[in-house]
Amino acid sequence: MRTARSRLKRALGLGTFLEPATFADVLDVQKRQRPLSSLRDYAQALAYYAEYDAFQQVEGIDEALGEAEAVEQAAAREAGVGAGIFASFDLALNACPEGQIKAAAQRVARLLEIPVGEALARCRALPLVLGEALDRRRAQAIKDDFADIGATLQVQGFKPFPWMEAPALR
Repeated sequence: MRTARSRLKRALGLGTFLEPATFADVLDVQKRQRPLSSLRDYAQALAYYAEYDAFQQVEGIDEALGEAEAVEQAAAREAGVGAGIFASFDLALNACPEGQIKAAAQRVARLLEIPVGEALARCRALPLVLGEALDRRRAQAIKDDFADIGATLQVQGFKPFPWMEAPALR
């Protein structure tokens, strides 16, 4: 007996292509090699893997590291594209109400796993990086924690792929 899903796949001419984990790995390898790859580049990498059961090697990439040069990685970051295949966020503490500096320092100490005294000194010398390349859930939790004391965070969202919109936290 066919399920509605299999009937739909058949009607659309679709079949099983790759396991989800393999699919993600192919996207990840392509992104590490060429972070500003086009949708077509990703499709070609997936087709190559499906045919040869191997990752497509991008010319000019050091096989030992498997990553693009720092210049290309910086260009991707400048374009708002993060390192991974999921949205990511950088957070920085930019302002804290004067009466809440101790509360902010306690949160910073807990978050960065540093002594409260060091956190207090960092809170007085803003801005302060609270996290880089955080997933959405973690970034939102940190933002909410600091919002409880009226602290202002700068949130920079990085999109997974160049053709996508920049992500935002609520």
